[in-house]
Amino acid sequence: MNNWRTVLTTMLPQDAHMAKAYLESLGVEVLIKDELTAQVDNFCSNAIGGVKLLVHESNFENSVQLLRDGGYICEADLQVGRDIENIKISLDTNKEICPNCKSDNIGRVREPNYLILITFFLLGILFPLFRRSYKCFDCDKEWKYIR
Repeated sequence: MNNWRTVLTTMLPQDAHMAKAYLESLGVEVLIKDELTAQVDNFCSNAIGGVKLLVHESNFENSVQLLRDGGYICEADLQVGRDIENIKISLDTNKEICPNCKSDNIGRVREPNYLILITFFLLGILFPLFRRSYKCFDCDKEWKYIR
């Protein structure tokens, strides 16, 4: 196992098997490491660094590109924090287009407010108060409207 490199790490074994099947269908030889440990005690998966997908050193760069093309490695997943831009709303603001690239390929992102989650755990009551932001799928920009 000297010439094998980790190309992908997942918390669940089934995710590693999906990526393994994808790479093997494209002719890349793949090994899975720490799968059985994660299956026996899935709470140990974080402690051991997850289930690792290994490829031969000579196929490493090709495998990374194939996994990116297949959607198993996403650049957005590598970002630690998201930058949400605040945009002042006016009467003539069109909420159906991206303010950055003027595309209409946008969607709403709903995330719970942490204060509401703390209230839920203390009182057992969940109010449907979520922070709403918008995301453009063309330029990958995220924003929310403020008054």
